Amino acid sequence: MSATIIDKAGKEVLPQAYPVALALLTGSYSTYPQKGAYLSFVKSVPDNNYKVVKYDDKSWQTVLTGTHYATGLATTSGIVIPAAYTRGVLASPGEAQIFINAAAFQIYPKENLVVTEMDYMKGILYGGAYTSLDLKGNTVVAPGNQFEGKGLNYDPDSKLLFKEGTLYNTAGKVLGSAGDMADGLYAHNGVIFTFGYGTYIQADGGYTPHHHLCAEQQGSKAQPDTKNGLVYEG
Repeated sequence: MSATIIDKAGKEVLPQAYPVALALLTGSYSTYPQKGAYLSFVKSVPDNNYKVVKYDDKSWQTVLTGTHYATGLATTSGIVIPAAYTRGVLASPGEAQIFINAAAFQIYPKENLVVTEMDYMKGILYGGAYTSLDLKGNTVVAPGNQFEGKGLNYDPDSKLLFKEGTLYNTAGKVLGSAGDMADGLYAHNGVIFTFGYGTYIQADGGYTPHHHLCAEQQGSKAQPDTKNGLVYEG
């Protein structure tokens, strides 16, 4: 199965019809969406004896041959982001099989934004991460280091990106950071939260108290919102 874009006169806009990755035939179209005039597509790319090592064990090595699928973005004017984005090198449980999957594209035309996966650390097993692009393929916010739990996230309700304790708007402008907003911050369902940790308490088996606060949309400071019950201790 393949897909393409045609104009109102029925003329094909893209140079060819692009295939749907085999993994998508199961009914999941998360890597093959269309939003308005924008269509993400997949293309077969040769591996060309791609050497892979582990992030924490360089003695573990393997070589990929054959082909994999990469994802790009097309519109009525043609291809705007070439098919170059993948989830990086992945493995089956027990690492019996090594493979590269096409990336998922989340397209937000009104925000001029694409959130997608990428091969963040070339040649590294599990070296994929999320990044954000504009609709021309320019990087808006670079990916975080997923090995340290600092991957990029996007909250479409608040239209905010965040990674590594830093908050960005959809143009990549920094709105706030953990440096001036407690220990960290994130956005969820249109609400921005900061969080902080207290001093370790040995009683009751030992625990570290923490708090979450609702923050202003601009991300300049944290403001408790007791009316809506968004402040709690745990």
